[in-house]
Amino acid sequence: MTTETERPRVAAIMMIRDEGDVIEANIRHHARLGVDHFVILDHGSADATADILRTLTDEGVPLTVLAYARDAEIELSQWYAALFAQVRARDADIVLQIDGDEFWHLATDSFAELDWTVPVITAPRFNMFAPRAALGGADSALRTHLYRAGRPFPPEDYRSRVIRGERDIALDYPVHMARIEPKVVFRLEEMGEIMVAGHGIVTHSGQVLRPEPDGSAMIFHYPLRNFEQFARKVAAFGAVYENNPALDRGISWQTRYLWELGGSEALERAFLRCFPDETELRLWLESGVLVRDTRMAGAAISPTA
Repeated sequence: MTTETERPRVAAIMMIRDEGDVIEANIRHHARLGVDHFVILDHGSADATADILRTLTDEGVPLTVLAYARDAEIELSQWYAALFAQVRARDADIVLQIDGDEFWHLATDSFAELDWTVPVITAPRFNMFAPRAALGGADSALRTHLYRAGRPFPPEDYRSRVIRGERDIALDYPVHMARIEPKVVFRLEEMGEIMVAGHGIVTHSGQVLRPEPDGSAMIFHYPLRNFEQFARKVAAFGAVYENNPALDRGISWQTRYLWELGGSEALERAFLRCFPDETELRLWLESGVLVRDTRMAGAAISPTA
C-alpha cells in the first residue's frame, strides 16, 4: 500500500473471451492511462486473444493471465477471489474492472490523478455505433464507430418486459441505444465486495457505493463490431441462461432479449438495425438521437499478427 505522498498503484481486472480484435488496443490504451498491472481471466478464448496476451507479456506489458477452459463452469465468486488475490499481491490501491470492448476516457491524464479524496468514482457508459457503410471493412471499430447515443432511452419499461418473458416488444430504437449501467473505479481499501461486472462496490459495512458521475470519467463501449462476434457473444450468454434457469432475467437483459428473438435471421436483423444507413444517420444526428464523438479513434491499434 502506498503512502500519502506516493502515486497510488492502479490495477485493472478483466474477464474476457474471444476479444482478439480489440484486446491489444484495450490494454495499450489503459496502460497509457496509468494502469500499472492487468489481471486477466481468459475463459477459453478460441481466437487470437491468448496469442496476443502472450506477445504482450513477452514485450514486458505488466499483465497476469488466469486461463480457464472454455467449458469451465462460471463461478463468479471464485473468479473474483482469484482476480483480487492477484491484485492484492501487487499492492494495488486503485482498482477497476474493464470488459474487453470497453475504453475509459478521463478528464485527467491518468487514473492516479483523479480525485481520490472520495472512495469511488462513477463513469457513465455509452454504446458506440457505426454507419451501415462501415460494415465489412478492415478498419478497427474504434475508427469506424464514431457515434454514441445522444439521449439514451430509459430502459426500465423494456427491461421489465424482458423480465416478464415478453418477446413481441416494439422498440422505437435499437435495443443498444438504451441507457446502460455505469461502472466504477475505486479505492481497494473501501471494498468489501465488487458488484458484478464492476457496476459498483459494497463496503465492509454493507453500504452500496455508486455515486452520481462527476464528469471525470466515461466509458466508450463497442459491443457491435461484426455480426460473427456479436452472434458468438449472444450464443455464449444463451448457454449461460440455459444452464442457469434460475438466473435473474434482469442480468444482461439486452442480450437475453436478443437471444430470445430466436434464430440467426432475427438476430441479424437486430444487429443491422444498429447500423443506420445514410438517411437514418442524418436524421438521428439532426434529432440528437446520436452524436458524433471521435475521442477514441486515436486509441485504435491493429492486433498483433
